[in-house]
Amino acid sequence: MRLARRPPLSRRAYSVKMLRPRQTVLRGLVFLTALLLLLLSAELGGAQDIFGRISGSVTDTTGAAVTNVKVTITNQDTKLSRTVKTDDRGFYVAPELAVGTYTVIAEEKGFKTWWPADA
Repeated sequence: MRLARRPPLSRRAYSVKMLRPRQTVLRGLVFLTALLLLLLSAELGGAQDIFGRISGSVTDTTGAAVTNVKVTITNQDTKLSRTVKTDDRGFYVAPELAVGTYTVIAEEKGFKTWWPADA
């Protein structure tokens, strides 16, 4: 039985995988796309918020907008309140409110004070 002889080191054929430029570019694009998707998914996950807002409009009995009305929004659990005023269209908004149950009271001189029990 004869053993196969190995060629000397200088004659050994080493297989080195050479990438063609097109393959290198494609792999780079795949990597960048995967990285972009990872970053976007992390950003979208941070979009979940623990705050909300309350908005509405104040009108008189004829349906006309009432401006400069003081609107007080009170958290029923914490009793913290925020006061906002209506704009020239009778619109108000209270952004960045913590999650909870709120009471809204609107008051202006010459008008009856309104709160949800009146609705």
